[in-house]
Amino acid sequence: MRYLIFICIVLASGWLKSSNSIPIDLDEIAWIHDAQVYQWRVTNNWEHFNWNQKKKSMDWTSEDFRLFDQPHFAKYIYGFALSTANIVPWQNTNRENNFRLFIAQKVSGHYLLTNDASSEIFGHATIESIKLCRWISLFFGLTTLLILFLFLTYKFSLLMSSITLFLLTTNPTIFYNLHLATSDSISLFFIVISLILFYLLFFENHLTNKAGFILLFLSAVSSAFAVSTKTNSWLLIYVLLLGQLLFCDRGRLVNWKETVTKTCLWFFLFVGTYIYLQPELWTSPTAGFVRFFSQRLAQQNQFVHSFGTVGFFEYHKWLVELSAQSNHVVITIIKVTVLLIALIKFIKIFLTNFSKTNFLIKQLIIVTPIWLFFFFSARIGFDRYAIWPIIILAIFSSWILTRKKLLI
Repeated sequence: MRYLIFICIVLASGWLKSSNSIPIDLDEIAWIHDAQVYQWRVTNNWEHFNWNQKKKSMDWTSEDFRLFDQPHFAKYIYGFALSTANIVPWQNTNRENNFRLFIAQKVSGHYLLTNDASSEIFGHATIESIKLCRWISLFFGLTTLLILFLFLTYKFSLLMSSITLFLLTTNPTIFYNLHLATSDSISLFFIVISLILFYLLFFENHLTNKAGFILLFLSAVSSAFAVSTKTNSWLLIYVLLLGQLLFCDRGRLVNWKETVTKTCLWFFLFVGTYIYLQPELWTSPTAGFVRFFSQRLAQQNQFVHSFGTVGFFEYHKWLVELSAQSNHVVITIIKVTVLLIALIKFIKIFLTNFSKTNFLIKQLIIVTPIWLFFFFSARIGFDRYAIWPIIILAIFSSWILTRKKLLI
């Protein structure tokens, strides 16, 4: 029954239609060409992962900058698929021009994959690469939605998971970004997997030592995959540490020595996996981490300088508007109604159960800094930066709507 509901909602939302109708986003150009790191790795061209520690170039086309622009795991996935399909966009004579177009951002959203002009501007291999990688992105996106749907059904109810799925699949921001040949859907997949594994580690009271170790190992590896896909995944470390502190005593006696030992083991597995996936860190891990984060912060500051920011209340207004959006007026009205009812019910339940909300307070301790992080990163108004706030709001609204009490 639950699989049928999932399929019906996905099909009704148009997720399996061809993505050729979505204009080319210039971020796709960067990810497609940067997938060359896969070829460097499998052909043992390690010299390409060497970088100048003294020179801090902000030239987006330079090899050093591209090396630290984004972590590599999504590039490996795309690079493997493209090499298997014998499509090699990074040998395209349009490569340098494509990066210049990417920097200028003047033609983003103006060309379709099916336009003859697109092949002339970006190169035939680039267009074919985007077509293939969009299907890969969609696979990860739909798999993520399915895993989230099944987990919410298992833990809460089919009604809650169905409302969440409806809110997400009808959202244009989610639809658009999970169809693009970028890292968003792949990152989302590994973050959701990691969060579910964390949940099991925190709240399953009858885990055997073997099961606990397996969950620990898998969560460390999946978190490393997530962090090696997109920068915002570093928040998983914060969730793990604070979750261990707040919830590890839930329903069981805590052995703090064992908890600290397991956490240290988790970090060893996490850091080892992450560094293995980033060859540019092998010779100078500390300097590499400093370069990566300083470059990301410099880019963020450049975005703020170029595009400006919105205020705290304006940001939340924008976020609610994004969450309520759809491509049909009737669906938008339904979503606005759902969000309003959820808000009213939350206020009512919170006031009624104010003295019994210790567990909710623990959750807010975790969620609030994450929410503020997304505010500071998304306040420049890029829709894709709002993906996780939209997901959190959809899950929370569905949870409130389907619960009689606020406590789990």
